[in-house]
Amino acid sequence: MFVFDINSRSSFEALNGWYSEAVRLTEEKQLSDANAHPFSHRIRGIVVGAKNDAAGSGSGDAKSARSVSEAEGKDWAQTHELSYFECSAKTGYNITALFDALVRTNQLHRPSHTRILI
Repeated sequence: MFVFDINSRSSFEALNGWYSEAVRLTEEKQLSDANAHPFSHRIRGIVVGAKNDAAGSGSGDAKSARSVSEAEGKDWAQTHELSYFECSAKTGYNITALFDALVRTNQLHRPSHTRILI
């Protein structure tokens, strides 16, 4: 899961570095695992635009600080073949849907002999 603050352009721009690091670590693991599937280094996951509660319509209130549009977040996620969600831990907006998608992603792409502990 790659999480950035929709009100912080620098956190959004950091996604590229985080993604590159995840790819590098996954490729290293694949090289050290003789049983790895040739395409297992593909990153699967979710991009989360956090602090949706603090972003607004730009009507002059405190909520007008949004720095990254929903379209930008979706485009970045789509380019990297990842799902995209916006949510708010403060209000609970989209949290259930986010965790449902995270569990589904892990269940679809994990070896049958592994378990996920939450």
